[in-house]
Amino acid sequence: MAFAVPDQGAPVWTAANNFLIDSSVVPSDRTILGIIGEPQVIGDLFLWTVYNDADPAQHANLGTAPLGIEVKQAVFGWKSDDALGDIVYIRYSIYNKGSKVLQNCNFSVWSDPDLGSSGDDFVGCDTLTGLGFVWNDNVVDQQYAPNAVPCMGFDFLQGPLVEKTFPEQPDGKMWGQTYTDSTNLGMESFNKYINGTDPDNAIQAFNYMNGLTVDGAQYVYNGQTLSYVLSGDPVSGQGDIDVVSSDRRWMQTTGPLTFRPGDSTEIYVAMVMGQAVNNKVSISQMRANDILAQLTYDNNWITIDGPDAPVLNTFIDENSVTIAWTDISEINNGTYPFEGYLVYQGETKTGPWHKVVALDIANSLEDVFDSKFNPTAASFEFVKVVDGDNNGLKHSVTIGTDVINGGHLLNLTEYHYRIEAYTVDNDAPDGLRVKTASTNVSLTPQMTVPDITYENDAEDALAVVHTVGLADGIITPIVVNPDSLTGHTYQVLFTDTIGIRVDTSIADPINFPNDTTFDSTNVAWHLYDVTANDTILSWQTNQSGQGEYPIVHGFEIRVSGPALGFKSFQVVANGTGVIDPVAGAFDFQGFPTPGRTNPPAEQQVGEGGWAFHTGDNGGTNGGGSRGSYAAFLDRTFRGDEGRIGQLGINDWEMRFTGSNDNPGVGGGYAIAAFSSGVAFWVPFELWRTGVGTPDDPSDDLRLIPWIFDDGGDSLYYLSSYGSDAEGNCGPGGCEHSASGADNDPYTDWIYWKIPVDGAGDAYTSGTVGYQVFEDAAIADPTMAAWAYEELAVMDRTVLVNWNGGDLPPFDQDLPELGTVFRMLTGNLILLAISSHLQHQLQVS
Repeated sequence: MAFAVPDQGAPVWTAANNFLIDSSVVPSDRTILGIIGEPQVIGDLFLWTVYNDADPAQHANLGTAPLGIEVKQAVFGWKSDDALGDIVYIRYSIYNKGSKVLQNCNFSVWSDPDLGSSGDDFVGCDTLTGLGFVWNDNVVDQQYAPNAVPCMGFDFLQGPLVEKTFPEQPDGKMWGQTYTDSTNLGMESFNKYINGTDPDNAIQAFNYMNGLTVDGAQYVYNGQTLSYVLSGDPVSGQGDIDVVSSDRRWMQTTGPLTFRPGDSTEIYVAMVMGQAVNNKVSISQMRANDILAQLTYDNNWITIDGPDAPVLNTFIDENSVTIAWTDISEINNGTYPFEGYLVYQGETKTGPWHKVVALDIANSLEDVFDSKFNPTAASFEFVKVVDGDNNGLKHSVTIGTDVINGGHLLNLTEYHYRIEAYTVDNDAPDGLRVKTASTNVSLTPQMTVPDITYENDAEDALAVVHTVGLADGIITPIVVNPDSLTGHTYQVLFTDTIGIRVDTSIADPINFPNDTTFDSTNVAWHLYDVTANDTILSWQTNQSGQGEYPIVHGFEIRVSGPALGFKSFQVVANGTGVIDPVAGAFDFQGFPTPGRTNPPAEQQVGEGGWAFHTGDNGGTNGGGSRGSYAAFLDRTFRGDEGRIGQLGINDWEMRFTGSNDNPGVGGGYAIAAFSSGVAFWVPFELWRTGVGTPDDPSDDLRLIPWIFDDGGDSLYYLSSYGSDAEGNCGPGGCEHSASGADNDPYTDWIYWKIPVDGAGDAYTSGTVGYQVFEDAAIADPTMAAWAYEELAVMDRTVLVNWNGGDLPPFDQDLPELGTVFRMLTGNLILLAISSHLQHQLQVS
């Protein structure tokens, strides 16, 4: 343990990761909890020491002989913005290592509090809670001015274990165990005296410990003989109250018991502070805080952890200040879900605080209400405890207005700010719904140094240049701290992560782009410092353009796009080759198209026109309801908007490399996954064609088609078409409702699947994965041994023969050999950002 004193007998001990519980020791009151023979670490700060009374020289003040008592003392607490941060716990593990039986043995907490100035203190006790406390004669004490004087108390949480006198007494606790036949003693007496009237001998000390006068007389108040001095209520002014302030000392005692050689006991005490608007209201606040002290003990030290405190980066300018912070509070959010930040301005360095702005997640939760202690009324009230705004998360704020005094911030004037991170659980018990952690900072706006001129001010947007690709997204670098700008050039690069399980331990996706494993469904972006040849941010997924963006090198990098989902549906080739300009799809149903009338006559050499869509449920005359683009997205991605992200930023193609007129030539194989499970030949191929690289086959990946074979005949063709005069539909159902007439037949349904290897990892390019499937299909068309482990991309897609006829023969039975359907998503963005010079020196 750090700062132990070996030459004074204290062993140096370092906390280990593993803690043991010795439950085998008999009798149970000698069981030691924690690392055997060492202290148990509790809380955020833990101090431990051991002492004894073995040295006769240390007994001169009372003239007693050593008793053989050893005490292992632990002092611990939690770093917290709420009442838990105003509580210190003390555990006394007490052992009789002597040879004497100590009868009528008492244990006292002795305190010489000196609350501010030592000569103006009052003391008192609360017999119901086992609480002894000190309060001040004055509303304001010079040691605490201008703030109100606080109140401090000691609460016996756990006294020695004794046999129950009545069955209804609470069960006892000791050494981490519960005893149903025993109970714990509490505060059995309280006494006080003035500095200078300390006991001179053991008899006088023993009298004080038993609630007697120094001479052994009983204490009488209002005709009652009491073991508790000053047990009235100073807040209401009722009962036995201290009336003449002085340099008070007090003893609150638990006992007596018989303490035999080899016996041990464990006593827990809470030191609780409360500070409110004046001396008496501080007593009420301390009592309320003591409720949490008791609750934490009752819950066996299981606490509600708050978030980490914000880590700040600040910049001062003329009549303004900028405060930025990291996302550590969101990463280490504690027990509750993270919700936002509150920015306050303080009248002093310690408050009171006035809200500047709330930067909280834009969701259904805005204001938070909870039970909160009102020390003035000395009661709990259900009030607003968080004043949220749903502005969306941000990690910086530039402040130019004085919210306390009004007007602009004044140069050369110190202002005090508090950045508070908070988490919320509205299902938590009353009074415990919000946890916070804060960091305070004092800043003084001022004119910049005359020899330094910044090229950018806080909240300026830095210049961005698109260097590669047709950018569908927007990159906005916002200056937070002009003094931290480096003058470097940066790049923002996007990575399609469909099928990739990102390994965030790889810190450099730019120089090591293949150091990833598989299984995620998103698009990530990276910030690369070109000048320093260093990846600053990697695998970032926020593309909302709002909040939650990291701040690096003096600027916040906001990314919105490229948008997930489809950008354009096109037919780029037919039987004669490339179509220029390309043809489109059902634009009148909302499909994004190249802007031409669709499908145009030149889409096919022959008579037919085709469009990409999803399977329908009845056709125009049969009540079909899936003609729109919205219905296509809902069906293709099964109503889950998150699945659209699986497209990534890749482009996709369906290529007709075969014809049903010449089966087995070109094309490929598909599997009737939802019916017979049989693999059969189809005249098309499915491809993922990379990111904006239609003419570069090196990044193309061939997919495996699953088919819902409407006709059940192991053929891919127009299986769904319009009704006859009697209302009868084709084998697969009625035609499509994408257009108004009952004459739009469509094909069997196709499911686009990414092949995986034997380890379950998705292939990223090439034909190897598909070829394994085709070889298996040819070897055993029943596919009895196929594992069906492919990854889903699009489901239930069909081709609609637009105005192709209501019954066979149609304009075309399938798209002609050479036809290519292309689905484009958002284009890759590669940008260069120059953060300009850090500053310029003006030389006269």
